[in-house]
Amino acid sequence: MEAYRHRVLSSWVNDISNTPHMGGRWPMTALSSDTVRDTVQLIDMAARWGYNTLVSWGLFVDHSWPVDLATSVSTEDRRKLHRLFEYAASREIRLLVGLGIYSWGFEEIIRAYPQLRQGENIKVWGRVVPHNGDCMCFSQSESREWMRRIVDFIVEVTDAPGFQLQPFDKGRCICPRCAEMDDATYFSAVSYDVANYIKERWPDKMVVVSGWGM
Repeated sequence: MEAYRHRVLSSWVNDISNTPHMGGRWPMTALSSDTVRDTVQLIDMAARWGYNTLVSWGLFVDHSWPVDLATSVSTEDRRKLHRLFEYAASREIRLLVGLGIYSWGFEEIIRAYPQLRQGENIKVWGRVVPHNGDCMCFSQSESREWMRRIVDFIVEVTDAPGFQLQPFDKGRCICPRCAEMDDATYFSAVSYDVANYIKERWPDKMVVVSGWGM
């Protein structure tokens, strides 16, 4: 039987650490020298066992992008990221950036721009619940502008070979305009929106979509 073309491992950056990270709110995403060492070891293991793609979540933020995106990564962390992406490429591993789209990572941005949040409720894992302040309205053009800024920033810092997109983990907007789409249609729409933007700007970048939360 022919081998799978895409052989992928996926993890939050410190969930694969050789030492436990305690005392904070999961996920803990500090890009320490130990984290870099452990990720290099993971890349080596992936290459040794025949994987060709590694998705890493939390390379930039844990729960919330800052409004000033540039402050999400220090000069030292930029150097660490460059090392990881260069090393992965040297081992013929595509290191993809895990990215929540319209859901997960927008707490600070929504506090600064409350119009990005529409309605009192959202839908999370099949249930309608009070809005958690972390889900942007897909129908707002300003929300789409923020998604593009974040993608542009990630590419500027890392020139990553691709992304894994995750639209639903912290819920979906169900304002009157967004509620016109059922879950499958909404999932497809937000995924296509970001994936199409990436592929139009950088045709060679790989885009993977996760159904987590659907």
